[in-house]
Amino acid sequence: MQSKPSRRSLFYRLCRAAVIGVVAGLGGLTACQHKLIYLPTAYEPGTVRSFELAGGQRLEFTTNQGKQTAWLQPAADGAVPEHVWIVCGGNASLALDFSFLHDEAGLQGDAFVYFDYPGYGVCEGKPNPDRIRESLEALGLMITERCRLPVGALAERGLVFGHSLGAAVSLMAAEKYGIRRAVLIAPFTSTMEMTRVLFPVSLGWLVTHRFDNHRALSDLVARGGHAWIFHGDSDTVIPTRMGRELAAESGAGVTFMEVKDAGHNNMLDRAWPDIEAAMKAARK
Repeated sequence: MQSKPSRRSLFYRLCRAAVIGVVAGLGGLTACQHKLIYLPTAYEPGTVRSFELAGGQRLEFTTNQGKQTAWLQPAADGAVPEHVWIVCGGNASLALDFSFLHDEAGLQGDAFVYFDYPGYGVCEGKPNPDRIRESLEALGLMITERCRLPVGALAERGLVFGHSLGAAVSLMAAEKYGIRRAVLIAPFTSTMEMTRVLFPVSLGWLVTHRFDNHRALSDLVARGGHAWIFHGDSDTVIPTRMGRELAAESGAGVTFMEVKDAGHNNMLDRAWPDIEAAMKAARK
């Protein structure tokens, strides 16, 4: 049987794929933008079975991309959860890479939902912002039903956690459900601004996969919410200044930590005690 995911195994998975997402030419962006942003992979044999043997459940639903599957780690003893975490990974990771969060954060009274994008894991289709948003809409209904929550309860009980691309998707989920607490690891400001980091010219309308964390985070704070942002000072994938800029824009609505000697993929190892503390603070 395959061993359970850990922060270290996630680090190695991300390191193998990190460079792929930033090495491309202008022509590639125009013709193959999808391949530059998303790096979908399937689960290795035994990963899903290991999760299910540990009490995890499938959340299966259908969108215009076909069959989709997210993953639910229920609260201890099957109780109605105190809170529900929606966890979104980066473009080179899978949802169950983060399934250690439930145990390592010591939040057994909470449920955790690990969200795979279309085309990732066992999900059919291809991702883009609209398709991800459609999956989130269907997923919210599944969470409410499976966790035995009142309709609309995610606005109060929901929390989001996202790394890299997943920070943008988690803010999208927060907007969809009215969630007001977010823990964000190495977020970018927007995909438009990321292209200016990767390429020497402005690409403007060529960028069709648009995520705007300026607006999404501003909206969360305007709803009376709060976000915790962690960014490594040695991040060579998403510049540290982007996390710093997002925090500065939102003032007291964001707690920002720049993590010394941390890159893009080892943040959970480098800053775990502080990230764990932020997750617990988000529940209050």
